[in-house]
Amino acid sequence: MHAYSPYSPTPRARSPAQIYALRRLVRGLGSGRAGARQGFATALALLLSRQGGPADSTAAAAAAPGASAAALGGNAPSFVGPREVLVLLDVCLDTGGSTQKAGEARDALVGRLFGLAALSRSGLLVPP
Repeated sequence: MHAYSPYSPTPRARSPAQIYALRRLVRGLGSGRAGARQGFATALALLLSRQGGPADSTAAAAAAPGASAAALGGNAPSFVGPREVLVLLDVCLDTGGSTQKAGEARDALVGRLFGLAALSRSGLLVPP
């Protein structure tokens, strides 16, 4: 099991709201309801795809001088990478408990699958 600390020293800045949203979305992937899993996976993919680097904001500002990057739909600075998402999937959707029922283990495994699909759809796995 990996030790996950949202405050680990990395070059990415994280606010408590970002950490909460990311953890909540990942935990929601393990829901027993299929529709909820799909919704959490879509929201996670959207959150991960909307983050970008400083170059994105600069390009947006250059495209329309005088307009803010937020007004142009510019991306916020990147706060999580693919490796961190994989660690979160591992930690939040644990399937190794001996007291866990078969249905709960199945939900966690399906949640991991949806999380991997969300990570793939987000575009974080494609190098810039």
